[in-house]
Amino acid sequence: YFLLRRHYDEYYLQALKVRRLIQNDFLEAFKSVDYLLTPVTLTDAPSFADFTAQDNRTQTAKQDHCTQPVNLAGLPAVTVPICLSGNNHTAGSEEGAKRRSLPLSVQLIGPYGSDKKLLRIARWIEERVDFPTLVLCD
Repeated sequence: YFLLRRHYDEYYLQALKVRRLIQNDFLEAFKSVDYLLTPVTLTDAPSFADFTAQDNRTQTAKQDHCTQPVNLAGLPAVTVPICLSGNNHTAGSEEGAKRRSLPLSVQLIGPYGSDKKLLRIARWIEERVDFPTLVLCD
C-alpha cells in the first residue's frame, strides 16, 4: 500500500525526509562527542505474560523506543548488559516457579564506519561491569 506509485510522494518521500532529519541530528551530535551511550529500553524487560498481554505494535513502540532512531539512521550500535534489574519475574511453572531478575542494558552508538572501535569499547565495558555470565551445565 505505502509503496504503490500513487502513494509514493505521500508516504515514501516523507519517510525518507524524516530519516534524513534523524541522520542529521546524529551527525550534529557526533560533532561534539565521539560516541553516545543510551538506555536500550525505558524500563526493565516485561514478563512473558505482560509482554503477550498487548499487541506486537504496542510492545514494539514501547520496547524499541530507544533503538529505532539509531536503526533508521543506519548507525552502528551495540547493546551491552550492565546489571540485573531489581524487579523479579516468575519463571517456570506455578509449582516450581523461581524469581529471577532480568538484564538491564545500555546502547553504545558510534558514527558511520566506527564498527570495529565500537565493538572494542563494548568489550571494554563488558570486562569492567562484571555482568553475571550464563553457565551451561551438561
